[in-house]
Amino acid sequence: MKKALFLFMLTLPLLAIAQNKVKFGINAGAVLSDVRGESYAADFNYGMGYLFGVSMETRLSERLSFIANINYERKNPTKKEDYSYMIIVAGQNGMAQEIMIDGTAKITTILDYISIPVNLKYYIGTNKDYFVTTGLFAAFMADERVKVKHGTYLANYHNNYHTLDYGVNLGIGKKIKLSDTQNLNMELRDNFGLSTIAHDFKAKTNSINLIANWQFDL
Repeated sequence: MKKALFLFMLTLPLLAIAQNKVKFGINAGAVLSDVRGESYAADFNYGMGYLFGVSMETRLSERLSFIANINYERKNPTKKEDYSYMIIVAGQNGMAQEIMIDGTAKITTILDYISIPVNLKYYIGTNKDYFVTTGLFAAFMADERVKVKHGTYLANYHNNYHTLDYGVNLGIGKKIKLSDTQNLNMELRDNFGLSTIAHDFKAKTNSINLIANWQFDL
């Protein structure tokens, strides 16, 4: 299924380019990401990341178009866990003394992906300056680590996650015309992961992207 999805997502842009005039673009934006799942994954909260990349859009009809992106995307879900442990130190007169240490550890999962969303884009409104998007995405792991910080202690752990994530997305946005050949597109997009991304526990991604896209004709 993963190979079929990858081939399908590569084929669609090629078919669109072959048939219609293409607009290209440059993307940048913020990523608010979380993971959902059971036990360990359930306690994560949304963390802030970023994305940047390029886009390609081609019209299929007066209001419908096909758009694909290639983005470098960082997802940073975070969680906090309370901890306590006991240490033994030398006390008064050299006697052993027990001390309980309490605190809160911040756990940040840093997931860097090369993300390829492919969407249908439908323009709405009298001037066709608003739009909705929906489609699929595949994301290929570029780097991953889990950062654990409590007090002055900082640890990093690697190799906890699979190399491929995929799912569906849905967005809404506005087109701002800058000139006859340039547009600025602002989009709010939700990416709903369908793949289990972790080796040792059930977790799936969910992220909200706020994307600014400068679009132009070549």
